[in-house]
Amino acid sequence: EIYSAAITSCLRHDELGTANHILLSMKRNGLTPNQRSLKEIIAEYCRMAMNTSKEEFKLARQAKRQATVGSGGSLRHNGLVEPIYITSRARAKAALIMLKSVDS
Repeated sequence: EIYSAAITSCLRHDELGTANHILLSMKRNGLTPNQRSLKEIIAEYCRMAMNTSKEEFKLARQAKRQATVGSGGSLRHNGLVEPIYITSRARAKAALIMLKSVDS
């Protein structure tokens, strides 16, 4: 429980590396998170990914507005806003790696 609480706390503060280090330490000591702990860890990764994705969309919309402002200062709508999912993909990948390390 203490390890899992530490991992969840790290994730709440966006300390991904530390959370992974704690999980690996658990594994080395023959410990695995229980179902409740795994649920909390996954929920934190989801929260982080959603927050990051929201920010990526916001930045994409701002870039789109700046790129499509007409000569009169009016906004031209052409095409979809396509965010760059660099951070949210990285967090999803980190979550997957963390969960795979629990299985092995």
